[in-house]
Amino acid sequence: MKKGKIIEIYTHKGYGFVKELASGIVLPFNTADLYEPVLQNEDVVFNMVDLDPGKLAINLKKIQQQ
Repeated sequence: MKKGKIIEIYTHKGYGFVKELASGIVLPFNTADLYEPVLQNEDVVFNMVDLDPGKLAINLKKIQQQ
């Protein structure tokens, strides 16, 4: 799983963007794929899949703060 931060989210349109912390790559995600609601600037973990063309973030989950 990769770590990232939600940089934009458009729930009314059904998508958002997450920035992977290690590489700085910005990936789109589908809000229907969320396990729980997320807000802008929240830290998440996710999987990345290759599409033709591009990549997509899936299985987003909040990182639980301790």
